[in-house]
Amino acid sequence: MTPRAITLRDLTDSEAASLHDFFNAMRAEVLPEDPPIPLEEYLTAWRNPSPHEWSKTFVITSDNQTVGYADAEWDSTDTENPHMAWVQVSVLPEYRRRGIGKALLRDLLGACRSDGKTRLMTNTNGRVPAGRAFVLKIEAKLGLEEHTNQLLFSDLDRDYLERSLRDAPTETFEIGWHIGEFPESELEEICRVIEVMNTAPRGEMEFNDFKVTPDYLRVQVEQCRINGLEFRFLYAKERMTGRYAGFTQTGFHP
Repeated sequence: MTPRAITLRDLTDSEAASLHDFFNAMRAEVLPEDPPIPLEEYLTAWRNPSPHEWSKTFVITSDNQTVGYADAEWDSTDTENPHMAWVQVSVLPEYRRRGIGKALLRDLLGACRSDGKTRLMTNTNGRVPAGRAFVLKIEAKLGLEEHTNQLLFSDLDRDYLERSLRDAPTETFEIGWHIGEFPESELEEICRVIEVMNTAPRGEMEFNDFKVTPDYLRVQVEQCRINGLEFRFLYAKERMTGRYAGFTQTGFHP
Protein backbone atom coordinates (compact mmCIF):
# COMPACT_ATOMS: atom_id res chain seq x y z
CA MET A 1 0.00 0.00 0.00
CA THR A 2 1.43 3.34 -1.10
CA PRO A 3 0.78 6.71 0.60
CA ARG A 4 -0.91 9.35 -1.50
CA ALA A 5 -0.65 13.09 -0.90
CA ILE A 6 -4.00 14.88 -0.62
CA THR A 7 -5.32 18.39 -0.04
CA LEU A 8 -8.25 18.39 2.37
CA ARG A 9 -10.04 21.34 0.80
CA ASP A 10 -10.02 19.63 -2.62
CA LEU A 11 -11.40 16.22 -1.60
CA THR A 12 -14.10 14.68 -3.77
CA ASP A 13 -17.38 13.73 -2.09
CA SER A 14 -16.41 10.06 -1.94
CA GLU A 15 -12.93 10.83 -0.59
CA ALA A 16 -14.39 13.12 2.06
CA ALA A 17 -16.92 10.47 3.12
CA SER A 18 -14.19 7.85 3.43
CA LEU A 19 -11.95 10.13 5.49
CA HIS A 20 -14.90 11.13 7.66
CA ASP A 21 -15.59 7.48 8.46
CA PHE A 22 -11.92 6.96 9.25
CA PHE A 23 -11.72 9.90 11.65
CA ASN A 24 -14.85 8.84 13.52
CA ALA A 25 -13.52 5.29 13.83
CA MET A 26 -10.28 6.62 15.32
CA ARG A 27 -12.23 8.99 17.58
CA ALA A 28 -14.40 6.15 18.88
CA GLU A 29 -11.28 4.29 19.96
CA VAL A 30 -10.16 7.20 22.13
CA LEU A 31 -13.59 8.57 23.15
CA PRO A 32 -15.97 5.59 23.05
CA GLU A 33 -18.66 7.41 25.02
CA ASP A 34 -18.81 10.37 22.64
CA PRO A 35 -21.02 10.57 19.53
CA PRO A 36 -19.51 10.76 16.04
CA ILE A 37 -18.89 14.14 14.42
CA PRO A 38 -21.19 14.89 11.44
CA LEU A 39 -19.67 14.97 7.96
CA GLU A 40 -20.85 18.55 7.43
CA GLU A 41 -18.75 19.76 10.34
CA TYR A 42 -15.62 18.16 8.91
CA LEU A 43 -16.33 19.50 5.43
CA THR A 44 -16.67 23.07 6.69
CA ALA A 45 -13.34 22.86 8.48
CA TRP A 46 -11.54 21.20 5.56
CA ARG A 47 -12.82 23.70 3.02
CA ASN A 48 -12.09 26.77 5.14
CA PRO A 49 -8.57 26.40 6.54
CA SER A 50 -6.93 29.24 8.39
CA PRO A 51 -4.91 31.48 6.04
CA HIS A 52 -1.91 30.99 8.36
CA GLU A 53 -2.21 27.21 8.61
CA TRP A 54 0.01 25.07 6.42
CA SER A 55 -0.14 21.31 6.25
CA LYS A 56 1.10 18.21 4.47
CA THR A 57 -1.33 15.30 4.36
CA PHE A 58 -1.05 11.67 3.21
CA VAL A 59 -3.50 8.78 3.16
CA ILE A 60 -3.43 5.08 2.38
CA THR A 61 -6.61 3.49 1.08
CA SER A 62 -7.78 -0.07 0.45
CA ASP A 63 -10.87 -0.76 -1.66
CA ASN A 64 -11.82 2.95 -1.44
CA GLN A 65 -11.60 2.82 2.37
CA THR A 66 -9.17 5.09 4.22
CA VAL A 67 -7.05 2.82 6.41
CA GLY A 68 -4.18 5.16 7.29
CA TYR A 69 -3.70 8.92 7.64
CA ALA A 70 -0.79 11.22 8.43
CA ASP A 71 -0.43 14.96 8.48
CA ALA A 72 1.87 17.73 9.65
CA GLU A 73 0.64 21.20 10.52
CA TRP A 74 2.27 24.50 11.39
CA ASP A 75 1.48 28.21 11.53
CA SER A 76 3.23 30.12 8.76
CA THR A 77 3.45 33.21 11.02
CA ASP A 78 5.28 31.37 13.81
CA THR A 79 8.65 33.10 14.14
CA GLU A 80 9.57 31.46 17.45
CA ASN A 81 9.54 27.81 16.35
CA PRO A 82 9.68 27.83 12.54
CA HIS A 83 11.55 24.52 12.58
CA MET A 84 8.68 22.62 14.21
CA ALA A 85 5.53 20.90 12.99
CA TRP A 86 2.79 19.05 14.83
CA VAL A 87 2.10 15.64 13.31
CA GLN A 88 -0.25 12.72 13.65
CA VAL A 89 -0.08 9.22 12.20
CA SER A 90 -3.20 7.04 12.49
CA VAL A 91 -4.01 3.54 11.26
CA LEU A 92 -7.21 1.55 11.67
CA PRO A 93 -6.77 -1.19 14.32
CA GLU A 94 -7.29 -4.07 11.89
CA TYR A 95 -4.55 -2.72 9.57
CA ARG A 96 -1.84 -2.14 12.17
CA ARG A 97 1.53 -3.90 12.18
CA ARG A 98 1.60 -4.05 8.38
CA GLY A 99 4.07 -1.18 7.84
CA ILE A 100 1.35 1.36 7.00
CA GLY A 101 2.30 3.79 9.76
CA LYS A 102 5.97 3.55 8.81
CA ALA A 103 5.21 4.23 5.16
CA LEU A 104 3.05 7.25 6.01
CA LEU A 105 5.69 8.65 8.35
CA ARG A 106 8.44 8.19 5.77
CA ASP A 107 6.61 10.28 3.17
CA LEU A 108 5.57 12.84 5.78
CA LEU A 109 9.16 13.25 6.94
CA GLY A 110 10.27 13.92 3.38
CA ALA A 111 7.60 16.57 2.92
CA CYS A 112 8.48 18.23 6.23
CA ARG A 113 12.19 18.30 5.44
CA SER A 114 11.49 19.99 2.12
CA ASP A 115 9.77 22.77 4.07
CA GLY A 116 12.64 23.21 6.51
CA LYS A 117 11.12 21.35 9.44
CA THR A 118 13.68 19.62 11.64
CA ARG A 119 11.60 18.71 14.70
CA LEU A 120 8.23 16.99 14.80
CA MET A 121 5.90 16.87 17.80
CA THR A 122 3.11 14.36 18.27
CA ASN A 123 1.04 12.75 21.00
CA THR A 124 -0.39 9.35 21.83
CA ASN A 125 -3.32 8.29 24.00
CA GLY A 126 -3.32 5.72 26.78
CA ARG A 127 -6.46 4.11 25.37
CA VAL A 128 -4.51 3.16 22.25
CA PRO A 129 -1.41 1.23 23.39
CA ALA A 130 -0.35 0.78 19.76
CA GLY A 131 0.39 4.51 19.60
CA ARG A 132 2.96 4.38 22.39
CA ALA A 133 4.50 1.26 20.89
CA PHE A 134 4.85 3.03 17.54
CA VAL A 135 6.60 6.16 18.87
CA LEU A 136 8.97 4.01 20.92
CA LYS A 137 9.73 1.90 17.85
CA ILE A 138 10.76 4.94 15.83
CA GLU A 139 12.83 6.14 18.82
CA ALA A 140 10.87 9.31 19.41
CA LYS A 141 11.69 11.10 22.65
CA LEU A 142 8.99 11.03 25.33
CA GLY A 143 8.50 14.65 26.35
CA LEU A 144 5.54 15.05 28.70
CA GLU A 145 2.89 12.81 30.22
CA GLU A 146 -0.54 14.35 30.79
CA HIS A 147 -3.94 13.19 31.93
CA THR A 148 -7.44 14.21 30.88
CA ASN A 149 -10.15 15.21 33.32
CA GLN A 150 -13.81 14.73 32.46
CA LEU A 151 -16.74 16.19 34.39
CA LEU A 152 -20.36 15.25 33.86
CA PHE A 153 -22.68 18.16 34.53
CA SER A 154 -24.83 15.82 36.60
CA ASP A 155 -21.86 15.39 38.98
CA LEU A 156 -21.12 19.10 39.28
CA ASP A 157 -20.83 20.32 42.89
CA ARG A 158 -22.94 23.44 42.54
CA ASP A 159 -22.65 24.27 46.25
CA TYR A 160 -18.88 24.46 45.84
CA LEU A 161 -19.24 26.79 42.86
CA GLU A 162 -21.63 29.06 44.73
CA ARG A 163 -19.29 29.24 47.74
CA SER A 164 -16.34 29.99 45.48
CA LEU A 165 -18.17 32.84 43.77
CA ARG A 166 -19.45 34.16 47.08
CA ASP A 167 -15.95 34.14 48.60
CA ALA A 168 -14.18 35.50 45.51
CA PRO A 169 -12.33 38.84 45.94
CA THR A 170 -14.74 40.67 43.66
CA GLU A 171 -13.87 44.00 45.23
CA THR A 172 -10.39 43.61 43.69
CA PHE A 173 -11.14 41.59 40.56
CA GLU A 174 -13.87 41.72 37.95
CA ILE A 175 -15.01 38.40 36.50
CA GLY A 176 -16.41 38.60 32.97
CA TRP A 177 -16.91 36.84 29.65
CA HIS A 178 -15.88 37.33 26.06
CA ILE A 179 -18.29 35.23 23.99
CA GLY A 180 -17.51 34.67 20.33
CA GLU A 181 -15.32 37.76 19.98
CA PHE A 182 -12.72 39.90 21.71
CA PRO A 183 -12.92 43.68 22.19
CA GLU A 184 -10.48 45.30 19.78
CA SER A 185 -9.24 47.73 22.43
CA GLU A 186 -8.13 44.88 24.70
CA LEU A 187 -6.42 42.55 22.23
CA GLU A 188 -2.90 43.40 23.40
CA GLU A 189 -3.79 42.73 27.02
CA ILE A 190 -5.54 39.47 26.12
CA CYS A 191 -2.43 38.36 24.21
CA ARG A 192 -0.35 39.05 27.30
CA VAL A 193 -2.47 36.92 29.61
CA ILE A 194 -2.69 34.03 27.11
CA GLU A 195 1.12 33.98 26.91
CA VAL A 196 1.23 33.11 30.63
CA MET A 197 0.72 29.53 29.36
CA ASN A 198 4.40 29.62 28.46
CA THR A 199 4.95 28.88 32.15
CA ALA A 200 2.99 25.60 31.95
CA PRO A 201 5.04 22.41 32.53
CA ARG A 202 6.89 21.17 29.44
CA GLY A 203 8.58 18.08 30.79
CA GLU A 204 11.42 17.21 28.42
CA MET A 205 9.92 18.93 25.39
CA GLU A 206 12.18 21.51 23.79
CA PHE A 207 10.69 24.53 22.06
CA ASN A 208 10.78 28.29 22.36
CA ASP A 209 8.06 30.34 24.05
CA PHE A 210 5.11 30.98 21.77
CA LYS A 211 3.92 34.49 20.94
CA VAL A 212 0.33 35.64 20.50
CA THR A 213 -0.50 38.71 18.42
CA PRO A 214 -3.72 40.68 17.91
CA ASP A 215 -3.75 39.55 14.28
CA TYR A 216 -3.54 35.91 15.39
CA LEU A 217 -6.56 36.39 17.67
CA ARG A 218 -8.52 38.10 14.90
CA VAL A 219 -7.86 35.16 12.57
CA GLN A 220 -8.88 32.65 15.26
CA VAL A 221 -12.15 34.48 15.91
CA GLU A 222 -12.91 34.60 12.18
CA GLN A 223 -12.15 30.89 11.79
CA CYS A 224 -14.53 30.08 14.62
CA ARG A 225 -17.23 32.13 12.88
CA ILE A 226 -16.65 30.44 9.51
CA ASN A 227 -16.61 26.93 11.00
CA GLY A 228 -19.64 27.49 13.22
CA LEU A 229 -17.65 27.04 16.43
CA GLU A 230 -18.51 28.89 19.62
CA PHE A 231 -16.04 29.82 22.32
CA ARG A 232 -16.28 31.23 25.82
CA PHE A 233 -13.37 33.18 27.32
CA LEU A 234 -13.79 33.73 31.06
CA TYR A 235 -11.42 36.25 32.60
CA ALA A 236 -10.49 37.87 35.88
CA LYS A 237 -9.42 41.50 35.54
CA GLU A 238 -7.86 43.72 38.21
CA ARG A 239 -10.26 46.59 38.73
CA MET A 240 -7.64 49.20 39.65
CA THR A 241 -5.36 48.65 36.67
CA GLY A 242 -7.63 46.99 34.10
CA ARG A 243 -5.00 44.28 33.63
CA TYR A 244 -6.06 40.69 33.08
CA ALA A 245 -5.05 38.47 36.02
CA GLY A 246 -6.15 35.10 34.64
CA PHE A 247 -8.42 33.30 32.21
CA THR A 248 -9.95 29.99 31.25
CA GLN A 249 -11.70 29.14 28.01
CA THR A 250 -13.79 26.48 26.39
CA GLY A 251 -15.35 25.92 23.01
CA PHE A 252 -17.85 23.67 21.27
CA HIS A 253 -19.71 23.10 18.06
CA PRO A 254 -23.49 23.54 18.46
